[in-house]
Amino acid sequence: MQPHSATQRLTVSFLGCLLACAPGQSAAIGGPDRADDQDLDCSWSSLIQPLSATPVQAMLTDYLKNGLNVAAFAPPDWNIEYRPLTGTLDILKYYAWVTNKPTVNCGALTSSGSSAPRRRGGAVFCVEYNPGAGDPAGADVHWVQGIKTNFDPRPFLPPDTPVFNAPDGSFHFVDNDASSINPFYDSARGLANSSVFLDIPFHTCPPSCLADMKIEFSMFIAGAEYRPDGTPVAVLYSEGLRWGYEFYCFPHIAGIPEPGTLVLCSFGVAVLLLFADRGRKTSAEIRLLTKPPAPTASTRSRSCASE
Repeated sequence: MQPHSATQRLTVSFLGCLLACAPGQSAAIGGPDRADDQDLDCSWSSLIQPLSATPVQAMLTDYLKNGLNVAAFAPPDWNIEYRPLTGTLDILKYYAWVTNKPTVNCGALTSSGSSAPRRRGGAVFCVEYNPGAGDPAGADVHWVQGIKTNFDPRPFLPPDTPVFNAPDGSFHFVDNDASSINPFYDSARGLANSSVFLDIPFHTCPPSCLADMKIEFSMFIAGAEYRPDGTPVAVLYSEGLRWGYEFYCFPHIAGIPEPGTLVLCSFGVAVLLLFADRGRKTSAEIRLLTKPPAPTASTRSRSCASE
């Protein structure tokens, strides 16, 4: 599909999503919803999924809550509160990429790319936050992001990252670089400030070039407070945004001829079969045209016996 303009924005609210985020309708912004590449031995693809980033409630996002709990950002060490967001989250960029990691400028944030080609792919996601009445602002703004995968992510994460193994086979964790201090994305080397959130995750094909990876994110505005007894409180503001991507790798199977070669081989086999069949017919015709031997006396007697 044709990429949308890099300046296009999509302000997400539940009403807006009903109009602009219809199921199956792509809302990629700043690039394509799908990107593909290949070399002599392997093909790989990245696809943003969902095709439109959709509103999500923190209280109803199980993998966010599971990630917070397994990382001990839950009672008695922490308290979690949920409050409504009166401001807006404007999606500035949401698109797929492969091979060369792109350089991305979004708001006041910049992520440097890499031109070294690799069998990799991911997504770009950038959001601008405009606070409303009662929302955190300035230095009080934080970001929280929960992640769900269909594969064990621990080989790709910092050591000792707490990960929840869900009964359905998925894996849940908080995107905070395994920090035990707080659950905030922006406090753990994440690209975010008080008004812009930027994330450019990716994965790389394994040596076998076989991969089927699904990664889902839910990000929210957050704030930090303290109870009178000193217990920290993470305040999660809904609505947030659900986004993600799927990454696939497929090896090229050796030994299967290309279509042109296959047609030529089939034609050759057919010609050989034709000549073999004609050879059998010629031998039969020769036998029919050959004069049979003269009958012997015993043969003539049996022939005349019925007369």
